[in-house]
Amino acid sequence: MTGPRASSAPGGRVGADGWVLVVALALATLLPLTEAVGRPLGFHISGSAAYLQQVTLWLTFVGGLVATRHRTHLTLSTAELLQGDRARRLAGLLAAGVAAAVLAVLAYSGVELVRANREQGKILGAGIPEWASECVIPVSLALMAAWFAWTAPGGWRARLVAVSAIGLAFALGLIPSPDGPTQWAIGRSSLVWPVTSLILAGALLGAPVFVAMGGLALLFFFKDGTPIGAVSAEVYRLIASPTIPAIPLLTTAGFVLAAGQSSARLLRCFEGLFGWMPGGTAIVVAVACAAFTTGTGGSGLTIMALGGLMLPMLAKAGYPEGFSLGLVTASGSLGLLFPPSLPVILYAIVAGVPADELYLAGLLPGLLLVALACAYGVRVGVRSGGRREPFSGREALRGMWAAKWELSLPLLIIALFASGKVSIVEASAAACAYAALVACFVTRDLRLRQLPAVLVEGGALVGAVLILLTCSFSS
Repeated sequence: MTGPRASSAPGGRVGADGWVLVVALALATLLPLTEAVGRPLGFHISGSAAYLQQVTLWLTFVGGLVATRHRTHLTLSTAELLQGDRARRLAGLLAAGVAAAVLAVLAYSGVELVRANREQGKILGAGIPEWASECVIPVSLALMAAWFAWTAPGGWRARLVAVSAIGLAFALGLIPSPDGPTQWAIGRSSLVWPVTSLILAGALLGAPVFVAMGGLALLFFFKDGTPIGAVSAEVYRLIASPTIPAIPLLTTAGFVLAAGQSSARLLRCFEGLFGWMPGGTAIVVAVACAAFTTGTGGSGLTIMALGGLMLPMLAKAGYPEGFSLGLVTASGSLGLLFPPSLPVILYAIVAGVPADELYLAGLLPGLLLVALACAYGVRVGVRSGGRREPFSGREALRGMWAAKWELSLPLLIIALFASGKVSIVEASAAACAYAALVACFVTRDLRLRQLPAVLVEGGALVGAVLILLTCSFSS
């Protein structure tokens, strides 16, 4: 399985789509912050909610486009298991053809959505029509389709096959809807399982998971005779959720933390606090992973940022290799029940449940999971005779002081949100701004010129997550 990854070495060229992401992330941060700061002063940006909705829309689809170019979409590829270059090329061609065809039809669905919203005549600030901003949906999806067709393995013949798959997908739309003669309804139904099998095969061989979900949504809408523009309408409806901008903001804050030396400082802090205990190294790993996941909002970032530091530490302390790998992998999920965890926010959006109630409900189970992981680590550490460091109060205090900025980030979010004066989106915007300012101007883990590249990496993850979420919601 492959998917989004963190950048351990920020830098590199930022393309035009990357700069669009950087600007969109900046606007997504500044708009809620301005509202939160201006509220006590009676200042308010007229239409800020609509602006933020459009910015989130751009983050979703431009971020998805960047993730396509960086090959960071979640995939379930089994093509690597095939024997022979020819078999792998054929598998890649099938995956590219399916992805190009589905994305092209989704782009057409986006065109239908824009056309429908254009008739409503909604206007954003400065006289900009809302439908003009929404054009990012079909344009981004069309560029993704073109990218998959262009990168199909096998040269020009493969590209022609992928383009032909797009034409075949649109040809299916010529079949009349079930409202017509009965034989056409039967014909549409008979296509469901063969096309479903083709889409699933493409997903297994390398097409992104969101493509499979979007393709299945299109297929079942097509079978029932529902206009395919309804797929993009469902996507747009989810993006309009007032809580969803918290996801890109918290994800970006996590990427900024992971790109610097935050992981090393947290590790030093918890090693000073717990390293002297029996099985202390395992306790350090479990607690540090939970704390880092709490700060970044994602377990994947934790494993990538801390894994390289913790595995050698566990091996040096005498822990078995299998236990060490399992502990680092599993501990990355220990902080997912604590604020500002992204999965909790995602569930709150889909289920329509307040996020603060979910965090309160998950507090004790989350602490119990951390305690159980620590207890098992102590058991294994005692049996393996793991090395223990003597306790040093001075080193513990130094470690806590060095990690003060990282430790204060989740506390800032909790304090702001618990005050009742700001929303979860505004608290997330404060966290994003805080992480960037600390990394660039306080700890100086990042130079200011490195920040855009980190934001692009974070924006690509945002796009991959949001476009997957929206496609799964529509299917």
